[in-house]
Amino acid sequence: MAGGINVYGYVEQNPLSFIDPYGLFELPVLSQDFVDATAGFGDAISSGFGLFDTSLSELARKAINVNSSVNQCSAAYSGGRYAGYGLGIGVAGTSLYRGYQLGRELSIGRNFRIAPFGNRTSHPAGRLPHYHRRSIDSATGNTKSGQGIGRHRPWDKKSTDKSFMDRF
Repeated sequence: MAGGINVYGYVEQNPLSFIDPYGLFELPVLSQDFVDATAGFGDAISSGFGLFDTSLSELARKAINVNSSVNQCSAAYSGGRYAGYGLGIGVAGTSLYRGYQLGRELSIGRNFRIAPFGNRTSHPAGRLPHYHRRSIDSATGNTKSGQGIGRHRPWDKKSTDKSFMDRF
């Protein structure tokens, strides 16, 4: 029922319209410090940890017209923002340390890999920070001689290198 006057003369409301005609229900009130701290934390995370000026959570608050309820100049907002940055640093630091321990490589397509901390293998050059790049001959579409993906650049020397720059 969308609303109207019932047989008793009372106005009926849509039960899903969140209207409390008798004033019997009260929403819980959040403290301003809690609102500011939570907004600051969300802004730090959803702004790419400070990479972007405007965060996704701020855009969402503006879209639903509640951004004015956040005091971005408060100490609670700053504290929440710093907590968000701390979380980002902790997650990034943990991931970097784990990558260092395992000697992981980051693959970027089929023809490029980066090992920023080296690998944990028996290859002497593999222990050092390096990258792998397959060099393709544009005329034939095949891998150039000595320029395959298995080479630890810039450390591995090949007999096919004509200059120092061929190692890169």
